[in-house]
Amino acid sequence: MAEPAPHGTPRRYRHGPCHCDLCRAAHAAAARQRRRDKAYGRYRPDVDAEPVRRHVRKLREAGLPLPQIAALADLNRSTVSTLLHGRPPQGVPPTRKMRAVNADKLLAIRAEQWIGAAS
Repeated sequence: MAEPAPHGTPRRYRHGPCHCDLCRAAHAAAARQRRRDKAYGRYRPDVDAEPVRRHVRKLREAGLPLPQIAALADLNRSTVSTLLHGRPPQGVPPTRKMRAVNADKLLAIRAEQWIGAAS
């Protein structure tokens, strides 16, 4: 079983479930920020996955293996694999939309930074 998220995070409040003062305050702060972002038009929970998929393919062509890409982005390997290939045994096609935060993590990876370090 996965280790629970740390105290004082919205994730711990939702999935912990921990409703201590610290977790409740973090959950409320995240909700306020989400409402503020929606009001100002900055809320982007999901973005188009195609530009990210093209970027990850370029990273693969440059020699970065999928597990390393996932580790550099601090994402689960299955998230990156599903982005590229889907889940054929279950009939799931490649990802069409993805969380903006995960897209930003993947797009931040530059192959030239890591190719020499991988050797």
